[in-house]
Amino acid sequence: MWSPFYKNYTNQAYKSDINQNIIQLTKQGLGIRSTARILKISATTL
Repeated sequence: MWSPFYKNYTNQAYKSDINQNIIQLTKQGLGIRSTARILKISATTL
């Protein structure tokens, strides 16, 4: 079923470098919420 809401949907968590970014931010002491905010992904996805 076609929906206009899914037309521009992109899941940021599937980008190839996202895991490396998470590791680097964690090593620098950032928490889950701040890391999610910086990477523009959901904290539950993180």
